[in-house]
Amino acid sequence: MSVYKVSCLLALLLSLYFHSSESEFIAVPQTLLFCSVLGLKVDLNQLKGIAVTDVGSSPQVIWYFPEEELPDTIQDRFAVLFQTKSKWKQEEIMPYVVNVAVSVQNASLLLTKHSRVHTVQGIKYYSSKHAK
Repeated sequence: MSVYKVSCLLALLLSLYFHSSESEFIAVPQTLLFCSVLGLKVDLNQLKGIAVTDVGSSPQVIWYFPEEELPDTIQDRFAVLFQTKSKWKQEEIMPYVVNVAVSVQNASLLLTKHSRVHTVQGIKYYSSKHAK
């Protein structure tokens, strides 16, 4: 198993057992002896489709949220996504949509159909079309 795959597994385990801040998420593995010996590093990109971050909270929080546990129907999936988080960046929501879409282009169309797009300082955010 490659060092990258082991790092991804470690990132998954950390997200499963700890609701942690981003700095704690990255710092904890560095304190473990086997991580420093093997040169394992974790980052938030390893958690796409596995965990969600809440940047609005202080400190930022990470929690386990696996894509495969979401409903298979598109409307139900979007309902769960927007109940979990009211506003998603494109790179955050895409891993949760692409597996129910035929292609990445189709995933973008699904996002357009089932959400509202807001652009703030050049960053696209998606929120529920039916939010009050």
